[in-house]
Amino acid sequence: MTRPSPSSSRSTSLCQAYSPSVSAGSATLGLGSAAGANAVTPQWAGGGPKPTLAIGVPLFHSDPVLLSRDRRVASMVAAPCDARHRNPITPECPMTVPTYQLHHLCIFEKQPRDAMWNWLRWYHAIPAYYWEGIPDLHHTGEGGVDYTFLACGAPFQMQLESPPYQFEYERNWFAEHDSGINHICWIVPSAFDTVDHLQSNGATVAMPFEEFGDTYHGFVAIDPEGRWVEIMSYPSDFKTPDVEFRPVGHPGLQTLGVVQLCRDLDSQVEWYTGVLAQRIILDARSDNDGLVYLADHTYEGRQCVNVLATPSTEAEHALMERHGPVISTILYQAGDVDAAWSDALAAGFGEVAAPAHDDRIGARTGYLREPSGNLVQVRERLAA
Repeated sequence: MTRPSPSSSRSTSLCQAYSPSVSAGSATLGLGSAAGANAVTPQWAGGGPKPTLAIGVPLFHSDPVLLSRDRRVASMVAAPCDARHRNPITPECPMTVPTYQLHHLCIFEKQPRDAMWNWLRWYHAIPAYYWEGIPDLHHTGEGGVDYTFLACGAPFQMQLESPPYQFEYERNWFAEHDSGINHICWIVPSAFDTVDHLQSNGATVAMPFEEFGDTYHGFVAIDPEGRWVEIMSYPSDFKTPDVEFRPVGHPGLQTLGVVQLCRDLDSQVEWYTGVLAQRIILDARSDNDGLVYLADHTYEGRQCVNVLATPSTEAEHALMERHGPVISTILYQAGDVDAAWSDALAAGFGEVAAPAHDDRIGARTGYLREPSGNLVQVRERLAA
């Protein structure tokens, strides 16, 4: 595929984008500096020396809630010019291994304006909504734009995307699979440079790299088992915001991430850890069967997970038979899993299986279907 040459203006703005200074009043905390007892050092995947950050976050001296927020903010910050996390477009900041941050999944939904009400009744919020009147956003002449982002209690989000889909490859997928989870989106410092990294490690490209004005740059790849991977980078100040909405009256309900069903679990764990730099936080495998919880370098602050698993329920086996390896499930945790599961039923979700003990993770887990028919898993909070 032919990729455009990066412009000098883009190179400058991207390098600047990863060294901001955030302040609150006159008190800021310089991460990586000797800033006192409240200094926070982010934990980075891959080992090696930690980057020194010139980035400030609000400094709070005593409030444990606000200090906890500071730590979450700190671990969400990208390193400006560490050898493993550099901006790849500029010569002075070459990148050797991209950092991949799990952001959202995309559901192809026929009626998003109707379906979103089920999510809203189940304690969700809408952090962003995009339509075809927004400048620079997917004006391809091949279809409209209708994106509704939803989230609950954590940064990981669901994107409801409605037809007509913008690109032919999307329409072909929809014709074969109907409403379903089409892809998982990962944020990287530069989508432009990441194309070669994925292709050289066994991925294929479904949509070539494209720049959508000043909103985002991206492309879509296919992992070795056929699941779709969207890669995005933000060249300017535009960003779909993380949401910290906490449901009133239902503490602990939190969108954790996504479950992907695999045919060869061991090989996919190897690919996602080796290529996307995911780290294993829970391993429940035996003889290439079971599940593995993976997380990116922002896990301590964002608590987003990518679960790779083999089918274990009748519903999961049916999905694999219909679609092959598939992005199957939206994963939640809750302080009261029974109440969360019952409230989802009351909000219009379909019943699949009431909460019961899952030996693989040692926690009670219930299953539902969201309006498009995709699986939703609600589990107890794990001790770890």
